Amino acid sequence: MDYVIDGIKISVTKKRIKNYNLSVKKEDGSVCMSAPQNATKERILSEIKKFLPWIKRTREKILAAVALREQKEENGIMLFGTLFKARYEIAGRSRVEKREDEIIVCTKTGEKQEIDRALFAFYKKELILYLAKRLPELERLTGLYSSGFSVNGAKTRWGSCNHKTKKLNFSARLALKKFYLIDSVVIHELCHIAVPNHQSAFYELIEGFLPDYRKLKKELEHY
Repeated sequence: MDYVIDGIKISVTKKRIKNYNLSVKKEDGSVCMSAPQNATKERILSEIKKFLPWIKRTREKILAAVALREQKEENGIMLFGTLFKARYEIAGRSRVEKREDEIIVCTKTGEKQEIDRALFAFYKKELILYLAKRLPELERLTGLYSSGFSVNGAKTRWGSCNHKTKKLNFSARLALKKFYLIDSVVIHELCHIAVPNHQSAFYELIEGFLPDYRKLKKELEHY
């Protein structure tokens, strides 16, 4: 049976139980109650009203997450310059799965922070896989060799280079960009192994490897 209180529908199912159990489904915000088989209408309504403030708070939070997922699904998910269809699901653990033309993001609550964390971990993993193969190739191409690399959550720069240790750092945001733009950032940081600053010698060096470096840099910032 269903009850509507303050515009919220509560579906009640009677079972062989002693206690009243209320839940709000994370998938769509629907409200369900399990009640003892001998429960009266008055007692059921009393129990619902007792927890109505909690129902409203929880449901509002879940519906906001549902709206966010729907909006994100419309926008899709970018990976290496390709826009994939996006699907957001509620699951027991957070994970991201890539299929042929679709990326599925599974989180426990569907809230923005949880989705952002799941996508960051996904982008970081994908970028590490690409760089692990591509960095050695670009090192051989330039004759400049790093001591290794890491991927972080930097939001203000695409990459950095520790001139002393020759360690390279890259932002996970690079996983959104096309491969040739990622390569341009890698070569940029490799050049800093030889020239730590952005003086004329640096640009002479990088433009020897990337004649259209300035065009690529502009595309990286605006693409």
